[in-house]
Amino acid sequence: MLVLLTFVLAFLMPSSGQRLTKEECARPRACTRELDYMCGSDGVSYGNPCLFRFAQCDNPKLFLRAIGPCEDPLVLCPLSCGYSYAPVCGSDGITYANDCEFRKAKCRTPSLSIVKANGACEAETPPHEEDRHDDCPAACIALWDPVCGTDGKTYGNSCELDMAKCKQGSTSTLAILHKGECTDKKVHERIAGHDSL
Repeated sequence: MLVLLTFVLAFLMPSSGQRLTKEECARPRACTRELDYMCGSDGVSYGNPCLFRFAQCDNPKLFLRAIGPCEDPLVLCPLSCGYSYAPVCGSDGITYANDCEFRKAKCRTPSLSIVKANGACEAETPPHEEDRHDDCPAACIALWDPVCGTDGKTYGNSCELDMAKCKQGSTSTLAILHKGECTDKKVHERIAGHDSL
């Protein structure tokens, strides 16, 4: 829970790690209509992180009290999420496109937790393959174009799957099962013995 709150707080701040600057606050205020409620310390439910950040421009003492609406925090399960790609690794070994997608999954599986709040899940490396990563790509473009791997895990894009396969070494059988997120019930059943879903 603390990791999730830390991630959300980090997400709400600009990349510099600070609140919006005076210049940013002076710009025209435009936010999407995506509903992803944030409960402010003032008791107001803000529709999404963008609206919350602009409210901080008007009230510098405002801070995040809870995720979700103030009258029922931490209970709201998002029905749809935006297309932003800020990967989050879940305890089920699945890379979620962003925190909103992770929270959707957590609503279905309450025991789910965040393993890595600012990056994709990494495939486990067999001990004898540890030195074989020099030729693997160091990073992939931050583009959410999910693919389902034969391991039942959703990768943010084919580059991330290729990187995981490379890190597993030459004996890896990892491949793209299909484009899109892993939602096939058979895939989840097949890996259920290895990952807690």
